[in-house]
Amino acid sequence: MTNEINTKHTKLFKSLQYLRLQYSLYLVNEDLAKNQPTITNQSDGFFKSFFSAVGNEFKGSKTNKLLAVKSNIESEIKRFLNSSNESLYRENEIAAIVREVFQDDIYALEKTIFSTSIILDGEYAYEYEKETLNYISMLLWNKSDRLMNMRNSIEGIYKELAKQPLSTNQKLLLGGTAALVLLTATVPALALGGLSASGITGGLAGFGTAVGLGGTMVEGVGLMALAELLLDGAIIGFTYAMLDTHNRNIVKNSFREMNYNSAAKMLAIRCYVMHVAKQTMPKEVFKEKVSELLQMLQDLKSDTDYVLLVEKQNIEENKKKVRVFHNLDDKLAKILCE
Repeated sequence: MTNEINTKHTKLFKSLQYLRLQYSLYLVNEDLAKNQPTITNQSDGFFKSFFSAVGNEFKGSKTNKLLAVKSNIESEIKRFLNSSNESLYRENEIAAIVREVFQDDIYALEKTIFSTSIILDGEYAYEYEKETLNYISMLLWNKSDRLMNMRNSIEGIYKELAKQPLSTNQKLLLGGTAALVLLTATVPALALGGLSASGITGGLAGFGTAVGLGGTMVEGVGLMALAELLLDGAIIGFTYAMLDTHNRNIVKNSFREMNYNSAAKMLAIRCYVMHVAKQTMPKEVFKEKVSELLQMLQDLKSDTDYVLLVEKQNIEENKKKVRVFHNLDDKLAKILCE
């Protein structure tokens, strides 16, 4: 059953990518239809003909821009189809698949992480970004603004941690499909929980081979996703306390490889998840997850201090990471004590 759900999990993500691209194509065709030139004839008066000509000039300029947008969309759709030979869910199937895939997600945390993979997906360039995100939000949550609100919250938290805004490129690289792959396919039992500590090691080894744990991925995206998977016991059914020394060292080494931007992004997602957990979890369960989170953060902060002060490696980068941890303390105090 687990493998079946994981397959549907991944297939759902790819289907939503394709539907988003298709919806952007629909929107640009609608805009092109609205910008068709006005036809005039000899019986029209001077003023009507004049204003029609001015309007047609404006429409012509806008149409040229829209045709360029349409060309970009069609190129992305072609790229998607060239990279995916699997069958996809149709729009009218999505609601039932969402219910099935997330039927055991009693705290809405797995679905939240899945949604971050959607809103931070940089695999394709999505035109009509807000409109298409609202469309996907309706399919996933039956609320058109849920995903935009989620994205704005995560970006807001990032700004508080890093003390700087995200650039356009950083927005595209904030997570993407790596987070989804980690949550579902790489370690098959994670989506439904119940993974043993020994099972984690094998999954990590497989993931390390797949993406290369040497900082080779752009801005540490793969490493960020790895750490998000490892550190999020509230979502994937195992706790940080369960990890043995070997696996904790993997966590620390992965975090060492991140630059401070990627570290701030991963921690911003973690903060947002804790915000959701506080709203959805029973008080006693949430207290347990807060304890796990604080233990993990303390380990990472101590390791960062060690690398900075004792090993004296990547000094400027690790100074920035230390500041991120300081800002994180303030943000968590707001989230947990409000």
